[in-house]
Amino acid sequence: MGRAKKALIALTVWLAAVACTVDIESEAGKVTTPEAPEGKVEVKFEVKTNSLASRNTRAEDTYVESIVNDLTLIMMKSDGKGGFVGDYIMPITAFAPSGPATYVFVATMEPSETEVKLLFVANKPASVSDYFEAHADDFGDLGITEEELRTTLTDNAPVMTMTMTGEVTLGGIDKDNVSVVTVPLIRCVAKVELLLNLEPGSPDFVPTTVTTYRVNKILQILPGLETFDDPVEPSKVVAPTVPDATQKQSYYTATYTRDPESGSFSIFTVTENRQATTPDERMASTVIVVGGRFEGGPITYYRIDFNSQEAGHPYGQILRNYHYVFNITRVMQPGYDDIVSAAESVSSAIVTENSSEVVLAR
Repeated sequence: MGRAKKALIALTVWLAAVACTVDIESEAGKVTTPEAPEGKVEVKFEVKTNSLASRNTRAEDTYVESIVNDLTLIMMKSDGKGGFVGDYIMPITAFAPSGPATYVFVATMEPSETEVKLLFVANKPASVSDYFEAHADDFGDLGITEEELRTTLTDNAPVMTMTMTGEVTLGGIDKDNVSVVTVPLIRCVAKVELLLNLEPGSPDFVPTTVTTYRVNKILQILPGLETFDDPVEPSKVVAPTVPDATQKQSYYTATYTRDPESGSFSIFTVTENRQATTPDERMASTVIVVGGRFEGGPITYYRIDFNSQEAGHPYGQILRNYHYVFNITRVMQPGYDDIVSAAESVSSAIVTENSSEVVLAR
């Protein structure tokens, strides 16, 4: 039996709440969480997601976006040189909600006198799930570094997957450490919302379709360390994590009907995108193409660029865990005849008020 397999057996996870011993309702009645076996350490974890509430999102829809359906913990041990290497992969088979967008579990772990880093993946896509299953027994023998792991865990699944990741570094795992370890989870996608609030006197415009164009095809599951501006608040992303091998694709998101109460007519998610620094990069950035009828005429198309005009959000940059809002306030004339022409031309004939906000997991 391999070392990683033994670790998995030792790392039994119990359904628990914040208290050291708690009664849990189950089909068999109340179950009492036992104390940690001798020589082991009981560590309590609290993982927190975020709501990404939208202007026309009902409370129950917001909750759905924050649900954790599955959770996996990756243990990284110190390599003695300031870095970390993979130790074992631990599926969390039992966890319980303890509040809005918050889940808790208790893990019985081997003590450690050295620094460890724990990486969490929630709602993992198929490719990541396959990797975890393939290396459940030999992960600790691979000697995979943290950098290699972050590069390995990528996916090209549809970006509607609400995959979330988080991490925490502990100075060690001590038997006297009974405090709750809180881990904020970061969504691996950005949320985009389009509004239509035409200024008084503006020509009539009715949106009919929304297309995301030149979207990064590959999604990196675990963000790089350089994306965190403050270790105290690791859920605030400040730079995109885009895999080097990423390719861009165009695809149609859907046809939307405007919500007359909120003005929202489209809500969707996209992967991250790097900042555009040259004219050629600007033209090749990820964009949104809105189709609609100007003054009751035929459907034409308009390009909208990611540029929130806020400090720290340069042209073309898209960050995970952010909520981008594009408020269309004026459309001045018919757009381009087709989506490709609009996407590959300079944005014109449409005026938007752009904003963005990071949605922290508190």
